[in-house]
Amino acid sequence: MLNQHNLVAGPRVTWFAQSLEALSLSEEVFSRPPDVLQCTSVVRLPRVHTLRVGLTRISGDPRDIYRMTLELPALRRVVLDNASALMAVVDCCLSVWGPQVRVLEIGSDWFMTSSHLSHLSQYFPNVETLHYAGRYMLREPPDREFRKLRLIVWRASQDGCRDVTGDYDLEAGFSILLGEQSKFPSIRKIELHGPEWTTLVSDARFQNVLRLSYIRGVEISCKTEAALALDEAKLKYQDACPTGIREDTF
Repeated sequence: MLNQHNLVAGPRVTWFAQSLEALSLSEEVFSRPPDVLQCTSVVRLPRVHTLRVGLTRISGDPRDIYRMTLELPALRRVVLDNASALMAVVDCCLSVWGPQVRVLEIGSDWFMTSSHLSHLSQYFPNVETLHYAGRYMLREPPDREFRKLRLIVWRASQDGCRDVTGDYDLEAGFSILLGEQSKFPSIRKIELHGPEWTTLVSDARFQNVLRLSYIRGVEISCKTEAALALDEAKLKYQDACPTGIREDTF
């Protein structure tokens, strides 16, 4: 039996479910007869607080989604499965309701570039928590600031985080988040999720990451098997670092 408060269904049911709280749009469920929304230009779902978008193609006329306006006054959390998902719903709802989103989750198939980050900052300027499930380290800073972002939850992908043990500078990746030119002025915590981070935090170069975090007063934590390795890395840093750089932020 479907739970109407958390529904993944065709739009004939979804668009008129006023008690709906979580809405999922994806190519496997977003199919519809062309007459379903023929006379509907505005769809108001007053209780939807979570919107997941995995939309990469639409059956029927792909312009239909852009003709609609989704009114989501309770929206607080958005889950984007991939890069194309963002642009698919910008015009119909995110340009209006994106600023009230506080939690943003990014799927694992994103290659996070400066352009992607800038678009996210543009449409979600008041995000406080960012969940990122990815395999690539950040290479370039965004053009726009995430002024209110305080927490980044970074989940390693199943095949680990690339560029960690290769030629890429590990410190450079984290300096985008924590360095002097950071576009994340309010960040206070970075959570690393997934056992794949064990290799990263044990890397000698991670000592420079800890130095950046101490200077900024940002806590770095692990919630999985990598927690022990991180604790060991922090102890190593505290034993070796100058007194003037040590901070009791952990």
